[in-house]
Amino acid sequence: MNRLQIYLLISHEWIARPQEYVPLPTHWAIFISPDIRAEGTLFNTLGAPFYGYTVDVRKNIRPVTSGGAGWLSLGLVHESKLERLEEIAKSTPEPVGKCRVWAKWFIERLVDEGVLHEVALQTFEAAPKKML
Repeated sequence: MNRLQIYLLISHEWIARPQEYVPLPTHWAIFISPDIRAEGTLFNTLGAPFYGYTVDVRKNIRPVTSGGAGWLSLGLVHESKLERLEEIAKSTPEPVGKCRVWAKWFIERLVDEGVLHEVALQTFEAAPKKML
């Protein structure tokens, strides 16, 4: 089994490319892959304040990590745990307002489950609100 990286993705502009993750303005998400440039699984929320948000898990996604999009490594996980991470993501409450809040809740759950070390929360809190 392979070890996968857990990344925090933050985007600040519209980027649209076929077969790739299309970030939204100031969107926070979690991405799990062997490498930031490789296909992987994206965990995030989609929606709008008026309509509400839903947890969204997408597989075989390749993130755009240029322009206004940036990333930080949060830790490692064995590939065999990916299904469990999906269960945790889907059981993490949907935020009332912000994708950043949900990403933090998801990371907290991963720390509670022993998937990530507490330093991942410190990395999240220290993440710049704008990554260019």
